[in-house]
Amino acid sequence: MENRFDEKDSKVRSDSFSSCSEVVAEKVQRNENEMGQDSGKVYCLLNHSLTENQLAELQEKYGAGEVVYPDERLAATWSQVPVTPVLDRGVIQAVTGWLSAAKEGDVLVVQGEFGSTFMIVDYALGRGLVPLHAVTRRIALEHREGEKILRQYVFEHVCFRRYERFPDAACSRC
Repeated sequence: MENRFDEKDSKVRSDSFSSCSEVVAEKVQRNENEMGQDSGKVYCLLNHSLTENQLAELQEKYGAGEVVYPDERLAATWSQVPVTPVLDRGVIQAVTGWLSAAKEGDVLVVQGEFGSTFMIVDYALGRGLVPLHAVTRRIALEHREGEKILRQYVFEHVCFRRYERFPDAACSRC
């Protein structure tokens, strides 16, 4: 087979790439089929509640039923992940403990501090959950107060997008 990528010691053969891609595509299709059953839960790990438009999209596109929010303590912890050179595993363990009740095919809407979000998304993918993030349009509004220019940002929901693994990375877990 012809190489898709060939540079010094790095070689990815198209036959291994396509077989891994097929496995990933099969898993995605299975999850999408299961999501249309109107019985899944949505676990929401954001720093705000879902808007009515977001709830409607989750119901229409992902068959979402009940929305599960973390308790106040976990929500507060997630909104203020410690800013240290090493990620606080206690935060991750608290979130994964909360998600332990989630079933394969349940949706997880998650955004937050990047390193923590990455670990939670990896956990969710490994458990067969469907992690999503909100795609937003940012609108900047400016106005003057004397010599000051004040800028305010309005975030408008566009849609939800699935977090996905890069196909090569998925091969280790196929």
